[in-house]
Amino acid sequence: MNGLVSVAQLSLAKSGFLLQHTAVEVGNVKGIAGATIISRKSDSGIDIFFDKKIIHESFELKNRGVINDIALLHLNESVIFSEKTDIRAICLPPKNHFTNRTTASILFHEDKDEENDKVSFSLVDKINNTFCHGLLKENYLENVLFCAGHRRASSSCLKDTGGPFMESKNYRNYVTGIVSYECRCHSSYGLTVFTNVSYFVPWIEKQTNITSFNPMTEVKSNKVQ
Repeated sequence: MNGLVSVAQLSLAKSGFLLQHTAVEVGNVKGIAGATIISRKSDSGIDIFFDKKIIHESFELKNRGVINDIALLHLNESVIFSEKTDIRAICLPPKNHFTNRTTASILFHEDKDEENDKVSFSLVDKINNTFCHGLLKENYLENVLFCAGHRRASSSCLKDTGGPFMESKNYRNYVTGIVSYECRCHSSYGLTVFTNVSYFVPWIEKQTNITSFNPMTEVKSNKVQ
């Protein structure tokens, strides 16, 4: 991540928390919001910093994967959602809302070359649980993780760990996954393993004192002590 959390990796909630994977170190990370090219931050882009990280208490690093790979980063000051700054909130999905259907969704990632770090996106397909379980064996926990990717493509390829998987329904955008790791980056079927955000919504509510609604359309927030 090179010490940066880009707008592609920010899932801003009104509570002042961001969703991330567990490898992020608060003291070494600066966020950039409202900009799509990090190295040439526009006038609307702003720097954000963090003062607290909450890692899931059951996080586990296994031989071929990661379990409960989710963390919350707390902003040290408020960020204003505004059309002028191109900063928007994104919804959490309904709690424990699981689907095994294959859907085309958006994976945000960074295109890294010598000239810029540009936030881009790819359309990827959610892969059914049977295929993922056959590939990952005991490391695949249904409902806790899900897989996505597409043929003849490299998917996220590790450099975008922590990047959000976004799905849209009824004109609302939901962050339903967080890139955890890849398992077939350079094969004919680019496949990425995601933390399933829906499974962890009760944990997020407990840690942030957010009261959620079903269906999730907005959140209430309390000041974090």
